[in-house]
Formats: sequence, C-alpha cells, structure tokens
Amino acid sequence: MVLAVPEQQRVTYSHRRRALLPKVVDYSSRDSLLLLLSAIETTVIQLNEIQADAAARLKALQAPTAIEFCSDREQSAVRRVDLSDATVQKEKVAKFGALVAELREAVHAN
Repeated sequence: MVLAVPEQQRVTYSHRRRALLPKVVDYSSRDSLLLLLSAIETTVIQLNEIQADAAARLKALQAPTAIEFCSDREQSAVRRVDLSDATVQKEKVAKFGALVAELREAVHAN
C-alpha cells in the first residue's frame, strides 16, 4: 500500500546541508515556574504514596512504624519519620494539591 503525501506536507532537504541540527530554546519564566510546580507536586505525592505503602507493610508485619535516620558522624538522630500518621499526611497532600492547582491557575491567568 502506498500513501500519497500532499505537496504542502512534504519535507524538503537542502542538498548542501547533510544534517538537520536541533535548536535549543530556553523556557520562558512562566514555563519554568509551571515545570517547577509540577515537579514539586509530583515529588510530594509520590513521597506520600511511598510512606503510606511502607506504613502498610510495616503494620502488616506488626513492626514499629517509626524510623530514625542517623548520621555516622553524630550520635543523635538526624531525622525521625513516623509512618503511623500516613492518613493525616494524605489529607495534607490533598490540601497541598489544591493549593498548587490554585497557584497554577493564577500563573495561567497572568
């Protein structure tokens, strides 16, 4: 089967040029802000899902749900994460998502 391509859609190449080179175009400030918002939102949502999954697995094993991350250099706990409050965190993430959506709308409006 042969498909005919209309004349307007045909791509022509110069015989003098052997390769098409990509052009780098910088993002606008608005696009950069929207990309940053999207990255932060995705990170927060995925982190919450990881915490909820870890909490469910630890609960199924009847293991403690509090985890302390310590430094080799310091004796004190650097960071303590309690996974038992994953449902509370889920509510906070939902509110965060609503705030990000509101901010995204404000960026689009300007």
